[in-house]
Amino acid sequence: MEKNIQIKNNYGENLDTLVEGREVSDTTVIFVHGFGVDKDESFNYFTDTAAVLRDIFRVVRFDFSGYGKSEGKQEDVNYQKQSEDLNSVIE
Repeated sequence: MEKNIQIKNNYGENLDTLVEGREVSDTTVIFVHGFGVDKDESFNYFTDTAAVLRDIFRVVRFDFSGYGKSEGKQEDVNYQKQSEDLNSVIE
C-alpha cells in the first residue's frame, strides 16, 4: 500500500505525507527529515530505507512545513514549529 495524504498542522498548512507498507501494523515508523531536505532525505536515503521496512511495518514520511511539497515558508521554520508538525503527523 502507498498513498499520499495531506495532514493539517496547527497553522492550517498542509503537510505532504506518504504512507507506505502494511495498512494494518502494530508498529508505525515515522521518518523525520533534516533541514534543507524533504521526505526522501539526501540521496533518497529515506526512500531506500522505507523500501526495506514497508514489508514489515507501516512507514510514514512527511515534509515539514516550508519543505518539499508541504505548504508554508521555509523562513518560518524553527524547532517549535517542527515539533508541532511532527505532533500533527503522530496524532
